[in-house]
Amino acid sequence: MDRKKRFLNRILLVCGTSAVLLLAGYVWYLKRPSYRFYFPEGFRGWVTVKFEKPGTKALTEENGALRFDVPPDGILETSSSYKEGWGKDFFFQAQSNGKWKEMAKNEEINHATLTRIQGWKSSAMRYDSLVLKLPNPSDTVLWDGGRISRNGDAVEIRPGRPVLLHFYYSPEPIPYFSLDDSLPVVRTFW
Repeated sequence: MDRKKRFLNRILLVCGTSAVLLLAGYVWYLKRPSYRFYFPEGFRGWVTVKFEKPGTKALTEENGALRFDVPPDGILETSSSYKEGWGKDFFFQAQSNGKWKEMAKNEEINHATLTRIQGWKSSAMRYDSLVLKLPNPSDTVLWDGGRISRNGDAVEIRPGRPVLLHFYYSPEPIPYFSLDDSLPVVRTFW
């Protein structure tokens, strides 16, 4: 009996250790660099980051994080690649005195959690309108890895890598979308 118990304990130890190592490896694999977003003074609205855009500047690194300098129109293009996964993000708003103020993503106000960041989503580009402009027949691979094949009336569109990041930024904390549907509609880029 004692021998069976030791064998089972070893099996449990090996299985438990393996599970912990697999979980740690998975979390490590999903980790991405932190992001630091810098917004111009008074900025409020939708932000769109277009990654892997040929002919644009790469993001710079600051304190181990990628720095995103959001322009006044909210559209930032970069040659850097989009990295999926988990990371700690920081948000800074320009102040009238020329300094940057770090803005908390969420705040507890009157027993309600309010947020400055809404609708965070990454996606591939959409090329539906491009189909009509392509010669017939055609088989086109696009800069983000997307592919459009057209032969007569048959069209096949395969999306590429995620190269867009969208979110709404507000300098004041606001209720989540489910509580407040007064936010403007998200812009689309296709």
